[in-house]
Amino acid sequence: GNPTLVYFERAHSAVMFGGWNGKLRLNDTWRLDMVEWKWEEVITDKRPPARSDHSAIYWEREGGKDTMIVFGGSVEGKPGSSSELWALQYESDKSWRWSKIDTLGPEPPARTSHAATVIGEGESAKMIVTGGTDARMGCGKSGIVSDAWVLLFGTGEKGFVGKWKRLDCDGYGLKRCRHSLAALGGSIITIWGGYDGDSTISDGATLILKNVGVSGEETDSSARKTANDGTAAKSIQERWDAEVPVTLEELPPEELDKAKRSKFPGALAKALHRFAVANGKDTYIDPSSGYSVFTQLYLKRRECCGNGCRHCPYGHMNVTKEIDNDAEEESQDSLEW
Repeated sequence: GNPTLVYFERAHSAVMFGGWNGKLRLNDTWRLDMVEWKWEEVITDKRPPARSDHSAIYWEREGGKDTMIVFGGSVEGKPGSSSELWALQYESDKSWRWSKIDTLGPEPPARTSHAATVIGEGESAKMIVTGGTDARMGCGKSGIVSDAWVLLFGTGEKGFVGKWKRLDCDGYGLKRCRHSLAALGGSIITIWGGYDGDSTISDGATLILKNVGVSGEETDSSARKTANDGTAAKSIQERWDAEVPVTLEELPPEELDKAKRSKFPGALAKALHRFAVANGKDTYIDPSSGYSVFTQLYLKRRECCGNGCRHCPYGHMNVTKEIDNDAEEESQDSLEW
């Protein structure tokens, strides 16, 4: 249990590392050929110590040098957790290479059962790590790690070099382990679920990254936002309550009938959006696709994410031309919804 699985696009393979067999932690590496649908063990000259509950992310490097970055975890035969960094580089289907990554500057505390994700690609990519636990800190809530770090990638004389920088943020949303983490675009990190040392968590939080540089020399990792009173608000913007999206069944009969008789495109969705905003709701169910859609009320509480949201209140200011064209094809008057 608790290995990691990362998809290597160029190798057309899902690569699994480590885990636990009920008695011992493992350090073998296997790849699933997604063309032939066959498992094959990856044999290398050296490999990381056996571990479980670590993190692994896919680093899409320049020149086709696809790489998996492994961080932390519970290491077989050692008390507590690890703060080691390892890289598995793909060279060909028969040539894979593990190497330990040296780091510069302060390092994050050792941890296990944390979460990691990557933003960007090539040499400017960065790995974000949040939360986790370390038994050496204590049991229950006292053992939960509550911080966030960014790893800047680089190369040196001995190969990979990493530089860690702690993000200037803390709060309820970070104090968890066994959670999930995802990057939305190049600056928004979403945290969801997990365990807080006492009970499971069914909510999430959002990190906004600003000015996280490549070299790290003059990096401003301020993940904070100014509150209405001028004070520095925590980068954990909010606690997401479990809200049920608005559906067509909730529309007043007269509004539903009017929308159905309308000849304007998307009339039902527009009616749902107006009703959701009027009732302070963040989401509604799109009647055409069945997907949940963020309302403008929700989107106003954060910066433009660049994903071409239907009800973006900022005029798609951070949206690339390609995404913006797709949004326009969906609806010519999407910003007026």
